[in-house]
Amino acid sequence: RLALMPHLTKGVRCLNFGLPGGTSSNGKANPYLSTIARLRLDAAVIEFAINDASNVQGISTAQSAANAQVIINALRAANPAILIFMMITGGCVAGSVPASYRGSLSTYYQKYRDMVTADPTLHLIDPAWGTATYANIPDGIHPKRAHWASVAIPQMATVMAPRLAEV
Repeated sequence: RLALMPHLTKGVRCLNFGLPGGTSSNGKANPYLSTIARLRLDAAVIEFAINDASNVQGISTAQSAANAQVIINALRAANPAILIFMMITGGCVAGSVPASYRGSLSTYYQKYRDMVTADPTLHLIDPAWGTATYANIPDGIHPKRAHWASVAIPQMATVMAPRLAEV
């Protein structure tokens, strides 16, 4: 929120409806999805790919995209003008336990890119995360707050701010 503020003409309120370890299946079945939709949000960021890619979850890339589309449709039904951003959240540290469960992560990220290419009303936030290391991602999957702030937040501001300024 703070990174976006200098680029906007009005305030931003950020709401986090994320679920720890949540997948797109959780997101579309979230009992709050109808409540979230009723909020008539100006913008939403969707990112489930890294958890969908876990082979423990059993969610194919096609199902991941279909689930994301259900969420997108619910948000658009409530506010056709909503800005929807699909986000790539980086990778796992090579050789880590989280990486061992996500061998096809890049295909899930590519599916998000394909969805944005196919639907010009979607927007992509795809930070240049660089090589995932334990120095920046101590548990192999969750970036340190400082790494997130230095990589993801500037990219989010770059992609989101010009579009949100028009809302």
